Amino acid sequence: MKVLMTGARGRLGGVLRQFWEKRGNTVVAYSRNADEGHRSLADLNKELATRRPAKALLHLAWSTVPASAELRPGSEWREDLPLLASILEGLHQAKNKGIRIPRLVFFSTCAVYGQGKRKRAFSEKDPASPIGWYASAKAEAEALIRRFCEQNSLPYLILRISNPYGFVHNHDSLQGVIPHLSQSLLRRRPFRLWGDGRARKDYLHVEDFCQGVDAAIRHNLTGIYNLCHGRTTSLQELISLFAEITGKKFRTEKKPAKAWDVGQAWYTHAKFTRATGWRPSIILCEGLHRYLKELFSI
Repeated sequence: MKVLMTGARGRLGGVLRQFWEKRGNTVVAYSRNADEGHRSLADLNKELATRRPAKALLHLAWSTVPASAELRPGSEWREDLPLLASILEGLHQAKNKGIRIPRLVFFSTCAVYGQGKRKRAFSEKDPASPIGWYASAKAEAEALIRRFCEQNSLPYLILRISNPYGFVHNHDSLQGVIPHLSQSLLRRRPFRLWGDGRARKDYLHVEDFCQGVDAAIRHNLTGIYNLCHGRTTSLQELISLFAEITGKKFRTEKKPAKAWDVGQAWYTHAKFTRATGWRPSIILCEGLHRYLKELFSI
């Protein structure tokens, strides 16, 4: 299988690329900064115009994460949405030339649903109601993809991802509570606790994430799907799991909750499971133990 990928330098793109290449697949990676292992994003549409077919085009390139998006309000409208529009136009032009085009797979976020205040999990039937700049931009990108692809009969897939964990981070740009917790222990410094610790999140192990993306592509899915674990864990429970696994105690530094952060996140993968047969196989306790074993030799 051959896939094209943007954002291969990122945390998700990197593990997906490694996952497929280990299985003998071909990954053609594109980046804003080309080098020996990455072609220039400026050349992506030229690739789409050739007759070298690929199974999918995985679009992971994105200029912000939730925290940085709040520091640069609206930057995605200047950088990411124009890039997406260019890719969509490239697919359209290639299709009009009779070229077999790859399925566009866009990596969105479950945070587009906004704040959960209900007794059931968010499904794909629920409307988007984002509360931060990052999720708002992802929702806008979803809308653009749906309008353009449906009007021009282009194949597309939007995957709404929960909170993936379990892979090595660049410790200069940590993203997610799990790597921040681990770094607090490694560096023996207080963990900055935003809010009262009752916020609940869905954590998806990176192995399940990769298997899920692979299943989605092989089944030629079209439309919008949640890719998540389907269970929620509070920050207090997560801290307790860390302490239990490592045998170490946490010092915390309490800070006010961030207005843009989703505090109650519960999602269902039922639609995705019906379509592919995929189910998450790694519970949080097991996934944390794998992750922390490497860090602390436990």
